[in-house]
Amino acid sequence: TLHTFCRAFGNAERVRLVVCLSRTATVSELLEKCHLSQSALSQHLAILRNAGVITAHRNGRYVQYKTCSRAYVQLAKTIINLTQ
Repeated sequence: TLHTFCRAFGNAERVRLVVCLSRTATVSELLEKCHLSQSALSQHLAILRNAGVITAHRNGRYVQYKTCSRAYVQLAKTIINLTQ
């Protein structure tokens, strides 16, 4: 829904995560790039997944995340540029 989509892009940390996830990354890799606790990162990832903005695929013991569409990455970059 529109509400879910707007919620996904309504937080600066989630917008930055969308840009970071233009390439596949694990939670460990994302923790190195951002200044979030593991629980906060997991909550942000869950919101983005529920909105259909990112996907998650299990690869052995790790879950890899990636943005579903380059359009989402472009939108996130535009949001960042507009709010700086």
